[in-house]
Amino acid sequence: MWKGLHKNSGTIVAIKIVPTNGDLASIKREIAILKECKSPFIVSYYGSYFKDSKLWLIMEYCAAGSAADIIRITKKPLNEAQIASILALSLKGLEYLHENKKIHRDIKAANILLDNKGNAKLADFGVSAKSIATISDPHDTVIGTPFWMSPEVISKSKYGKKTDIWSLGITAIEMAEGEPPYSHIHPIRAMFVIQNNPPQGLTQPERWSADLNRFVQRCLTLNPKERPSAKELLQEPFIKKSQGKSHNKRACCELY
Repeated sequence: MWKGLHKNSGTIVAIKIVPTNGDLASIKREIAILKECKSPFIVSYYGSYFKDSKLWLIMEYCAAGSAADIIRITKKPLNEAQIASILALSLKGLEYLHENKKIHRDIKAANILLDNKGNAKLADFGVSAKSIATISDPHDTVIGTPFWMSPEVISKSKYGKKTDIWSLGITAIEMAEGEPPYSHIHPIRAMFVIQNNPPQGLTQPERWSADLNRFVQRCLTLNPKERPSAKELLQEPFIKKSQGKSHNKRACCELY
């Protein structure tokens, strides 16, 4: 990923440069999804260009990097105010995607970016899926990042938009504890463990508020049909604590 300047407007942009001799299927999929997304909670797409046999994908620049970058740079997990702020805007991004019949399929801290105002935005749609008819149409491909995968994805069962909710719950644990459950073992082994012994909540629930514990547990509801939607989770007490952009900006600034 590169940082660039649009000369005419003076706008700073992010540039993903991809060799065209490789498999461009995921990039084409990402472009198709991004072109259709018009939301302040989704990273904006500006255009694509070919240069020197490479594809340049021009997107919105998020100056603060990803939530995972912040954890890595500060060498410590996030606090509850920061987690609530990031999750609140991430849920709005998921609500938008799901209402528009799209599934992200790779929600994790590395794919949640923060702009210079502290606003969280969903990014990296290379493995996203769009339902042709309806979001309830089930998918059955194993795709995403193993530690964040829902049990229904790993077991190759039919799945839909609720798989993103599971991944968001794992992301909440990642932001609170610095890493997702089972990250200490090989990804292939982790898939087997998640399928047979899926995470049920935070590792040390006593360290966190009842509201955060409840939020994570609801996201990790094993039965997808009983798992809450993004819209429902926006009403959770833990998320309601988030006070919008000003709170999110303050929480982000506390990291530095």
